[in-house]
Amino acid sequence: MARQFWILLGVTLLLVVLVGAALISYSNSLPHSGNNSISLEAFSLCQGNCIYASPYLSGNVIVNTSVPLVSLKLTINGTNEFWANYANYGIGNYTIPYRASAYNQSLLIVAGKSYLVTLVAVFQDNNTLSASTLVVATSQRST
Repeated sequence: MARQFWILLGVTLLLVVLVGAALISYSNSLPHSGNNSISLEAFSLCQGNCIYASPYLSGNVIVNTSVPLVSLKLTINGTNEFWANYANYGIGNYTIPYRASAYNQSLLIVAGKSYLVTLVAVFQDNNTLSASTLVVATSQRST
């Protein structure tokens, strides 16, 4: 009886070690957002007389990712403005032409004033990255 117990215990420990090794190997093969990056390029903020509903923000988001991008959250001077779903973008290096109207009308946009624009990227593995840029609002769209 004691011998069967020790054999069963040995087999159980062996299975635990094998399953644990397999899980570690699997988790190491998943892409991690530690290698991901985002940056903002050529952002402008139009206060009025814009092509689209004002205030209107435009620029490029440069993405380098090994995990698919799921969404981007926009804040201007710390005020939440807009969520956008980007689940159709995959992995790799690419540029997203970013265009958004600031929907939170509690934030008054004034031409000539500086605003801190921050985008928070959420990836498929639920990790996040953020990038910020300072823009000066204009009274009409820039060409």
